[in-house]
Amino acid sequence: MQRLTLIFLLLGTSGLWAQLNGTYTIGATGNYASVSAAMNALNTQGISGPVRFEILSNYGGEPGGTATINVAQFGPYPGMGTYSVTLTVHSSVTTPITVATAPSTGILGRFVFRLNGVDNFIIDGGPQRLLRFQNNAPSSGTGVIGLVSDNNLHNNPCRNITIRNVELDGGDKSQTRVGIYLGQVNTFPGAALVSGNNNILIEGCWIYGVQEGIILWGPSSTRDQNNRILRCKVGHPVLALSWGGAVRSSGITVANQQDLRVEGDTVFNASSPTSYAYTGISVGNTPQSTASAVCVNTHI
Repeated sequence: MQRLTLIFLLLGTSGLWAQLNGTYTIGATGNYASVSAAMNALNTQGISGPVRFEILSNYGGEPGGTATINVAQFGPYPGMGTYSVTLTVHSSVTTPITVATAPSTGILGRFVFRLNGVDNFIIDGGPQRLLRFQNNAPSSGTGVIGLVSDNNLHNNPCRNITIRNVELDGGDKSQTRVGIYLGQVNTFPGAALVSGNNNILIEGCWIYGVQEGIILWGPSSTRDQNNRILRCKVGHPVLALSWGGAVRSSGITVANQQDLRVEGDTVFNASSPTSYAYTGISVGNTPQSTASAVCVNTHI
């Protein structure tokens, strides 16, 4: 009897730590109750094939006190780069799903959702843009989605990342620093500290409630390559919800990039009673500054 019990426990433990492969659902009746629980499983177990996380309509939000949903904050998960990971909504979803947290400004915080030196990851809200990320603790030291390239964590760049058809609400355009960000976190915002943040696609996203919509800030020693910002919208019809709120804010800022494409984007409705010198798209300057950060072969 003792031997059979031991065998059962060993098999059970092995199953708990099996690598992920296939489709998993997130919600009250899903494989995981929250996005943070799903990403924790990804970090811990790794993957042995393509993985798809689908958020159900009965998703009830993140646990109270959740600051940042982190991916690979302590290093690559097994299988990273070899296989893709997709975060999206389930086909039964008909109204936008909101993933909201209250990010802190700590070294592992700053964003609602954060990819740390991740390779081969897709965030996709579908053709109807049914996935929304919201910052519930707006401050100038936070953003909404972060692609972190910082050797204070580990030496992996963010590459082969797609963020498509996602809505991002910073919560307060005078506070939240940025909607989608590539760079370091030790200094925020700051140039990426790891080279090779290549093949990043940001497409069809709607961003508002932030000082700046998108910042891609490559490393100062090299330039990131083949990144694209396509058909995104920065701004909101309601001026108080739109973007801006700091001197020299830009809807889209790109720095230290090569072979970059910025096409079909719309930046609109920025205003502040105390700030000035707004730019729709800033190429070759650091954010909210006139300092040079050269971009080469940029297509706009």
